[in-house]
Amino acid sequence: MSDKLFVLIASLILVACTATASAGTLKDPLRPPLASPKSVAGERSAPSWKLASTLVAGDQRSAVINGRVLGLGDRVNGAEVVEIRPGAVRLRRSDKEFLVKLQRRGIRQETRP
Repeated sequence: MSDKLFVLIASLILVACTATASAGTLKDPLRPPLASPKSVAGERSAPSWKLASTLVAGDQRSAVINGRVLGLGDRVNGAEVVEIRPGAVRLRRSDKEFLVKLQRRGIRQETRP
């Protein structure tokens, strides 16, 4: 009886190890996506900024752009933060200014009495 039990347990361990090994490589959900291929020489790609949030409280102003917390004067992807207001950030790159707006899907604003 003990030989049959030993064979059964050994078989279950072998099956478990085989299933784990054959599962392949799992994708890490927190890993950032691969960088996009570089543009062709002479071709300029459009600037890419994603505004996640803004904080405006008195004199304190900050914004989260492309996953980085930034304040006035900070730089992101070659652009300088020149204005932070609720829901939007104005950036300056070379001689151009860009207004990056917060996407308001499902965001509630606090109401004060």
